[in-house]
Amino acid sequence: MPKTLYHYCSLETLLTILKSKTIRLSDLRKMQDSCERSWVWRRMEPLLKDAYSKLDALDTPERSLKALEHITEYWESWLLPGGAYSEYALCLSEKRDLLSQWRGFADDGHGVSIGYNVGVLRLLEGKKCFSLKSIDYSFDELKIKEKVEQLLKYLQTDFLLTREDALEVDGMLDLMAVANYMFVKNPAFIEEAEWRLVFQPNYAKDNEREKSFTYKEFGIKSLQHRATRDKIVGYHDIDVSGYLDSLISSITVGPKCRATYIDIMEMTYALGYSGIEYFASEATYCS
Repeated sequence: MPKTLYHYCSLETLLTILKSKTIRLSDLRKMQDSCERSWVWRRMEPLLKDAYSKLDALDTPERSLKALEHITEYWESWLLPGGAYSEYALCLSEKRDLLSQWRGFADDGHGVSIGYNVGVLRLLEGKKCFSLKSIDYSFDELKIKEKVEQLLKYLQTDFLLTREDALEVDGMLDLMAVANYMFVKNPAFIEEAEWRLVFQPNYAKDNEREKSFTYKEFGIKSLQHRATRDKIVGYHDIDVSGYLDSLISSITVGPKCRATYIDIMEMTYALGYSGIEYFASEATYCS
Protein backbone atom coordinates (compact mmCIF):
# COMPACT_ATOMS: atom_id res chain seq x y z
CA MET A 1 0.00 0.00 0.00
CA PRO A 2 1.38 3.46 -0.88
CA LYS A 3 2.23 5.87 1.92
CA THR A 4 0.48 8.80 0.22
CA LEU A 5 -2.60 9.11 -1.97
CA TYR A 6 -3.52 12.25 -3.88
CA HIS A 7 -6.81 14.09 -4.26
CA TYR A 8 -7.06 16.47 -7.23
CA CYS A 9 -9.33 19.48 -6.72
CA SER A 10 -9.81 23.20 -7.36
CA LEU A 11 -8.24 25.98 -5.31
CA GLU A 12 -11.69 26.73 -3.88
CA THR A 13 -12.04 23.15 -2.66
CA LEU A 14 -8.57 23.23 -1.12
CA LEU A 15 -9.46 26.36 0.84
CA THR A 16 -12.76 24.80 1.97
CA ILE A 17 -10.93 21.69 3.23
CA LEU A 18 -8.35 23.75 5.12
CA LYS A 19 -10.90 26.08 6.72
CA SER A 20 -13.64 23.58 7.52
CA LYS A 21 -11.27 20.76 8.51
CA THR A 22 -13.40 18.28 6.59
CA ILE A 23 -13.06 16.00 3.61
CA ARG A 24 -15.99 15.47 1.24
CA LEU A 25 -17.33 12.14 0.05
CA SER A 26 -19.63 12.53 -2.97
CA ASP A 27 -22.38 10.39 -4.47
CA LEU A 28 -20.85 7.68 -6.66
CA ARG A 29 -23.89 7.78 -8.96
CA LYS A 30 -22.86 11.27 -10.08
CA MET A 31 -19.26 10.55 -11.08
CA GLN A 32 -17.88 11.20 -14.58
CA ASP A 33 -17.74 7.54 -15.64
CA SER A 34 -21.13 6.72 -17.21
CA CYS A 35 -20.75 3.09 -16.04
CA GLU A 36 -19.83 4.04 -12.47
CA ARG A 37 -20.98 1.34 -10.02
CA SER A 38 -22.46 -0.77 -12.84
CA TRP A 39 -19.30 -1.97 -14.60
CA VAL A 40 -19.40 -5.36 -12.88
CA TRP A 41 -23.15 -5.73 -13.19
CA ARG A 42 -23.22 -4.96 -16.92
CA ARG A 43 -20.95 -7.99 -17.39
CA MET A 44 -22.67 -10.21 -14.87
CA GLU A 45 -26.23 -9.56 -15.99
CA PRO A 46 -26.06 -11.55 -19.27
CA LEU A 47 -24.42 -14.43 -17.40
CA LEU A 48 -27.20 -14.49 -14.81
CA LYS A 49 -29.85 -14.24 -17.51
CA ASP A 50 -28.25 -17.18 -19.28
CA ALA A 51 -28.30 -19.09 -15.98
CA TYR A 52 -31.97 -18.21 -15.60
CA SER A 53 -32.80 -19.59 -19.07
CA LYS A 54 -30.93 -22.80 -18.26
CA LEU A 55 -32.84 -23.21 -15.01
CA ASP A 56 -36.12 -22.64 -16.82
CA ALA A 57 -35.26 -25.20 -19.49
CA LEU A 58 -34.42 -27.78 -16.82
CA ASP A 59 -37.86 -27.51 -15.23
CA THR A 60 -36.35 -26.06 -12.06
CA PRO A 61 -38.70 -25.46 -9.12
CA GLU A 62 -40.52 -22.13 -9.28
CA ARG A 63 -38.93 -20.95 -6.02
CA SER A 64 -35.45 -21.19 -7.57
CA LEU A 65 -36.49 -19.20 -10.63
CA LYS A 66 -38.04 -16.59 -8.37
CA ALA A 67 -34.86 -16.43 -6.30
CA LEU A 68 -32.68 -15.77 -9.33
CA GLU A 69 -35.16 -13.22 -10.62
CA HIS A 70 -35.07 -11.52 -7.22
CA ILE A 71 -31.25 -11.45 -7.29
CA THR A 72 -31.31 -9.75 -10.68
CA GLU A 73 -33.90 -7.17 -9.65
CA TYR A 74 -32.11 -6.46 -6.38
CA TRP A 75 -28.75 -5.69 -7.94
CA GLU A 76 -30.31 -3.67 -10.74
CA SER A 77 -32.00 -1.47 -8.12
CA TRP A 78 -28.59 -0.81 -6.57
CA LEU A 79 -26.23 -0.58 -9.48
CA LEU A 80 -27.83 0.81 -12.60
CA PRO A 81 -27.68 4.58 -13.21
CA GLY A 82 -30.53 6.27 -11.37
CA GLY A 83 -30.65 3.50 -8.77
CA ALA A 84 -32.36 4.24 -5.49
CA TYR A 85 -29.32 3.93 -3.24
CA SER A 86 -25.75 5.10 -3.33
CA GLU A 87 -22.39 5.19 -1.64
CA TYR A 88 -20.21 8.23 -1.08
CA ALA A 89 -16.54 8.36 -2.00
CA LEU A 90 -13.39 10.41 -1.83
CA CYS A 91 -11.48 9.62 -5.03
CA LEU A 92 -7.69 9.45 -4.80
CA SER A 93 -4.76 8.56 -7.02
CA GLU A 94 -1.34 7.03 -6.50
CA LYS A 95 0.06 9.68 -8.88
CA ARG A 96 0.94 13.12 -7.52
CA ASP A 97 1.41 14.87 -10.85
CA LEU A 98 -0.65 13.22 -13.61
CA LEU A 99 -1.86 15.28 -16.56
CA SER A 100 -5.14 13.41 -17.05
CA GLN A 101 -5.99 14.02 -13.39
CA TRP A 102 -5.17 17.70 -13.67
CA ARG A 103 -7.41 18.02 -16.69
CA GLY A 104 -10.33 16.01 -15.33
CA PHE A 105 -10.45 16.79 -11.64
CA ALA A 106 -8.38 19.89 -10.77
CA ASP A 107 -10.15 22.69 -12.63
CA ASP A 108 -8.38 21.84 -15.90
CA GLY A 109 -4.97 22.19 -14.28
CA HIS A 110 -5.75 25.40 -12.35
CA GLY A 111 -6.12 23.53 -9.06
CA VAL A 112 -3.96 21.40 -6.78
CA SER A 113 -3.34 17.83 -5.74
CA ILE A 114 -3.48 17.22 -2.00
CA GLY A 115 -1.31 14.43 -0.62
CA TYR A 116 -3.13 12.49 2.11
CA ASN A 117 -1.26 10.33 4.59
CA VAL A 118 -2.52 6.78 4.07
CA GLY A 119 -1.78 5.86 7.67
CA VAL A 120 -4.29 8.49 8.81
CA LEU A 121 -6.85 7.40 6.20
CA ARG A 122 -6.51 3.89 7.59
CA LEU A 123 -7.51 5.25 11.01
CA LEU A 124 -10.78 6.40 9.43
CA GLU A 125 -11.18 3.01 7.81
CA GLY A 126 -10.74 1.43 11.23
CA LYS A 127 -13.98 3.07 12.34
CA LYS A 128 -15.78 0.47 10.19
CA CYS A 129 -17.99 2.98 8.42
CA PHE A 130 -15.38 3.38 5.68
CA SER A 131 -13.53 1.21 3.19
CA LEU A 132 -10.20 2.24 1.65
CA LYS A 133 -9.29 0.17 -1.42
CA SER A 134 -7.57 0.42 -4.76
CA ILE A 135 -9.65 0.24 -7.93
CA ASP A 136 -9.65 -3.09 -9.77
CA TYR A 137 -9.41 -2.50 -13.52
CA SER A 138 -9.56 -6.16 -14.46
CA PHE A 139 -12.55 -8.40 -15.02
CA ASP A 140 -11.94 -12.15 -15.02
CA GLU A 141 -14.98 -13.29 -17.01
CA LEU A 142 -14.00 -16.96 -16.81
CA LYS A 143 -13.89 -16.80 -13.03
CA ILE A 144 -17.26 -15.04 -12.94
CA LYS A 145 -18.76 -17.68 -15.22
CA GLU A 146 -17.54 -20.39 -12.85
CA LYS A 147 -19.25 -18.65 -9.91
CA VAL A 148 -22.47 -18.26 -11.88
CA GLU A 149 -22.37 -22.00 -12.64
CA GLN A 150 -21.98 -22.68 -8.92
CA LEU A 151 -25.03 -20.53 -8.29
CA LEU A 152 -26.92 -22.39 -11.02
CA LYS A 153 -26.12 -25.78 -9.47
CA TYR A 154 -27.11 -24.55 -6.03
CA LEU A 155 -30.49 -23.33 -7.24
CA GLN A 156 -31.14 -26.69 -8.91
CA THR A 157 -30.89 -28.51 -5.58
CA ASP A 158 -33.24 -28.41 -2.60
CA PHE A 159 -33.20 -24.64 -2.48
CA LEU A 160 -35.65 -23.09 -0.02
CA LEU A 161 -36.32 -19.41 0.54
CA THR A 162 -34.85 -19.38 4.04
CA ARG A 163 -32.44 -16.96 5.69
CA GLU A 164 -29.67 -19.57 5.38
CA ASP A 165 -30.29 -19.89 1.65
CA ALA A 166 -30.27 -16.11 1.24
CA LEU A 167 -26.93 -15.89 3.07
CA GLU A 168 -25.51 -18.66 0.88
CA VAL A 169 -26.54 -16.85 -2.30
CA ASP A 170 -25.19 -13.55 -0.95
CA GLY A 171 -21.88 -15.28 -0.30
CA MET A 172 -21.75 -16.50 -3.88
CA LEU A 173 -22.50 -13.00 -5.15
CA ASP A 174 -19.68 -11.68 -2.98
CA LEU A 175 -17.33 -14.18 -4.60
CA MET A 176 -18.56 -12.99 -7.97
CA ALA A 177 -17.27 -9.52 -7.06
CA VAL A 178 -20.68 -7.87 -6.91
CA ALA A 179 -19.93 -6.76 -3.36
CA ASN A 180 -16.88 -4.87 -4.64
CA TYR A 181 -18.71 -3.00 -7.40
CA MET A 182 -17.66 0.31 -5.80
CA PHE A 183 -14.02 -0.55 -6.49
CA VAL A 184 -14.22 -1.91 -10.05
CA LYS A 185 -13.91 0.26 -13.17
CA ASN A 186 -13.48 0.06 -16.90
CA PRO A 187 -9.81 -0.72 -17.74
CA ALA A 188 -9.78 2.38 -19.96
CA PHE A 189 -9.28 4.33 -16.71
CA ILE A 190 -6.25 2.35 -15.53
CA GLU A 191 -3.88 5.31 -15.93
CA GLU A 192 -5.62 7.04 -13.02
CA ALA A 193 -4.26 4.46 -10.52
CA GLU A 194 -7.30 5.25 -8.40
CA TRP A 195 -8.09 4.47 -4.78
CA ARG A 196 -11.29 5.27 -2.94
CA LEU A 197 -12.33 6.00 0.59
CA VAL A 198 -15.99 4.92 0.57
CA PHE A 199 -18.78 5.47 3.06
CA GLN A 200 -21.79 3.17 2.72
CA PRO A 201 -24.82 4.41 4.72
CA ASN A 202 -27.38 2.14 6.27
CA TYR A 203 -30.75 2.73 4.69
CA ALA A 204 -33.98 2.43 6.65
CA LYS A 205 -36.44 -0.10 5.28
CA ASP A 206 -39.52 2.08 5.44
CA ASN A 207 -41.39 3.25 2.37
CA GLU A 208 -39.77 6.68 2.41
CA ARG A 209 -36.28 5.17 2.30
CA GLU A 210 -35.06 7.62 4.93
CA LYS A 211 -31.36 7.45 5.54
CA SER A 212 -30.12 6.66 9.02
CA PHE A 213 -27.75 9.30 10.37
CA THR A 214 -26.34 7.60 13.44
CA TYR A 215 -22.72 8.33 12.53
CA LYS A 216 -21.96 11.50 14.48
CA GLU A 217 -19.48 9.65 16.64
CA PHE A 218 -17.52 8.95 13.46
CA GLY A 219 -17.53 12.60 12.38
CA ILE A 220 -19.91 11.97 9.47
CA LYS A 221 -22.18 14.93 8.83
CA SER A 222 -25.73 14.61 7.51
CA LEU A 223 -26.39 14.35 3.80
CA GLN A 224 -26.13 17.68 1.95
CA HIS A 225 -26.49 18.61 -1.72
CA ARG A 226 -24.79 20.90 -4.19
CA ALA A 227 -25.81 21.89 -7.70
CA THR A 228 -23.69 21.71 -10.85
CA ARG A 229 -24.75 22.86 -14.29
CA ASP A 230 -26.85 19.76 -14.91
CA LYS A 231 -26.80 17.64 -11.74
CA ILE A 232 -27.73 17.62 -8.07
CA VAL A 233 -24.93 15.88 -6.19
CA GLY A 234 -25.33 14.51 -2.67
CA TYR A 235 -22.38 14.45 -0.31
CA HIS A 236 -21.28 13.80 3.25
CA ASP A 237 -18.60 15.95 4.85
CA ILE A 238 -16.34 14.09 7.28
CA ASP A 239 -14.92 15.95 10.26
CA VAL A 240 -11.18 15.28 10.30
CA SER A 241 -10.23 18.13 12.66
CA GLY A 242 -8.54 15.63 14.94
CA TYR A 243 -6.35 14.34 12.12
CA LEU A 244 -5.94 17.13 9.57
CA ASP A 245 -2.53 18.40 10.65
CA SER A 246 -1.08 14.93 10.06
CA LEU A 247 -3.50 13.95 7.29
CA ILE A 248 -2.21 16.42 4.68
CA SER A 249 1.39 15.62 3.82
CA SER A 250 1.82 17.66 0.60
CA ILE A 251 0.19 20.11 -1.78
CA THR A 252 1.17 20.26 -5.46
CA VAL A 253 0.20 23.30 -7.51
CA GLY A 254 -1.32 22.50 -10.91
CA PRO A 255 0.37 23.29 -14.25
CA LYS A 256 -2.04 26.13 -15.11
CA CYS A 257 -2.51 27.46 -11.60
CA ARG A 258 -1.48 31.09 -11.23
CA ALA A 259 -1.08 30.73 -7.48
CA THR A 260 2.46 29.70 -6.64
CA TYR A 261 3.42 27.12 -4.08
CA ILE A 262 4.70 30.08 -2.00
CA ASP A 263 1.14 31.46 -2.00
CA ILE A 264 -0.19 28.07 -0.88
CA MET A 265 2.48 27.83 1.80
CA GLU A 266 1.62 31.26 3.22
CA MET A 267 -2.08 30.40 3.25
CA THR A 268 -1.62 27.09 5.08
CA TYR A 269 0.72 28.65 7.64
CA ALA A 270 -1.83 31.44 8.26
CA LEU A 271 -4.49 28.77 8.88
CA GLY A 272 -2.26 27.03 11.43
CA TYR A 273 -0.94 24.10 9.38
CA SER A 274 2.63 22.82 9.45
CA GLY A 275 4.67 19.88 8.21
CA ILE A 276 3.31 20.08 4.64
CA GLU A 277 5.59 19.72 1.61
CA TYR A 278 4.92 22.00 -1.36
CA PHE A 279 5.52 21.25 -5.03
CA ALA A 280 4.88 22.78 -8.43
CA SER A 281 3.62 20.48 -11.18
CA GLU A 282 6.16 19.44 -13.79
CA ALA A 283 3.44 18.68 -16.34
CA THR A 284 3.61 20.83 -19.49
CA TYR A 285 0.03 21.90 -19.98
CA CYS A 286 -0.45 25.45 -21.17
CA SER A 287 -3.50 27.63 -21.78
